[in-house]
Amino acid sequence: MSQKAWRYEVLDDDDRWGLRAGDILIGFPYVHDPGSRSNPDGKVSILWREGDNHRPECSQYWYNLRQLRGRVLIEWDPATKEWRAGSARRPLSRAKRHRHASAVRTTTR
Repeated sequence: MSQKAWRYEVLDDDDRWGLRAGDILIGFPYVHDPGSRSNPDGKVSILWREGDNHRPECSQYWYNLRQLRGRVLIEWDPATKEWRAGSARRPLSRAKRHRHASAVRTTTR
């Protein structure tokens, strides 16, 4: 199972979880209190910090985060029972699939 998570920047230090202003975090809106930029009392579930993959296993309020552009593909790993970064491979476009199939046919004849 894969889905896309958002990137967030921490605005204020949070010593409880070892987060510093400017840290880039990967997460998604908290299921029971998702909030939004217009509802800053909602929460975001934090999965890990970009760069060193520190996993604070916490949630942060919207007013302490700034949502960044770009999303990250994440997948649930049933063996470890935690989220991990998904594969970066994108499916080939129709034109590329056609070129690839033609190249394979000509080399196998």
